[in-house]
Amino acid sequence: MTPLVSPGEPSLTTIPIGALGALPQVLAGLGTEPWALLRPFGIGPRSFDEPLMALPAATHGAILQAAVEASGCDHIGLLLGRNATLGNTGPLRFVMLNAPTVRAAIEALMAFGPIWYPAIALTMHQEAEYARFSVAIRRACAGDDQILTGYLAANVRILQIVLGQTWHPVSVRVAHRTPASVAPFRSFFGCPVYFDQGVNEVWFPRELLGQTRRALTADVELDTFLRTQLAELRSKDDFVGQVRETIRSLLPRGECTAERAAALFHLHRQTLHRHLARRGAARRSSSWWSRCAASWPSSCSPRRNCPSPRPPACSATAARAASRGRFAAGSERRRSVGGSTRGSAPPPTLRETPREKRLGLASPLRRRLRRR
Repeated sequence: MTPLVSPGEPSLTTIPIGALGALPQVLAGLGTEPWALLRPFGIGPRSFDEPLMALPAATHGAILQAAVEASGCDHIGLLLGRNATLGNTGPLRFVMLNAPTVRAAIEALMAFGPIWYPAIALTMHQEAEYARFSVAIRRACAGDDQILTGYLAANVRILQIVLGQTWHPVSVRVAHRTPASVAPFRSFFGCPVYFDQGVNEVWFPRELLGQTRRALTADVELDTFLRTQLAELRSKDDFVGQVRETIRSLLPRGECTAERAAALFHLHRQTLHRHLARRGAARRSSSWWSRCAASWPSSCSPRRNCPSPRPPACSATAARAASRGRFAAGSERRRSVGGSTRGSAPPPTLRETPREKRLGLASPLRRRLRRR
């Protein structure tokens, strides 16, 4: 039978930063200082104030790999996944909990989950007696085995939320090598766990898909409205939306620069600008970055902090350009009047303007007249 597959590969392979929300507590429980490990990746306690902020899957994997090396625990992903909730899925939580059947809940997760988790691909195969729910990553990276183990455990937790806490799969297959201790895996999944399988999937009876369930609410109109809104979000290229949310989350922390936002997507700032330009958002991105000026130094901002191909000149450069313009205008007026101005007051047209008095600027022509 043709498998059900989550939508095609999006532009970016990202994961919400909220997926790492339990990591500080997990590391502390293992005797490892969490923030010393997370700060080199640009993540601090306030980073989790915006749990839906996009984080590149490569950064996510690098963090988990560093956590494994620092703690000596090779099942960090499992510890994260078993604490998963539907809190990082936006309104999808209500759609799943309002689904009339288990099949409808799983299909909603597969259809709308990639809106917030574009790095993760979900597939469901249906066979004679069993159904297989598989998890894969769209682009391989360091630490992806921990990512996939975490999301395999997270999907089991989600199914337990839908079906009840006592539910367990028939079997679980994990792609990575056998860990030092398999007891935590068997304890959490509550079934046989097979390693080195090349896939990450959960097996359960197919008849479970047709099982009716008691929905969170019986509001059909709310369910229809949420599905319509989620379908519209899914139909759009959400790259621009991810950048917008990233900027909004960086602004309160005073960390909003082009490099900082681009680094969160593992892109160079110019590459980020090209992505925005291709989606017709280059003009809008300029207005977003202008809101970041408050977090930049009061002196001339470096060129690298401006995402535009032609950044605006700093105040010193603008002052020099203005002086050159006034000098050219003054010379033209002198030629039109004729005669020498030695020993006489400057013509009325060369009087200092209120702006020049306020900024302490003087045109080159006036400076020459004073020296004479």
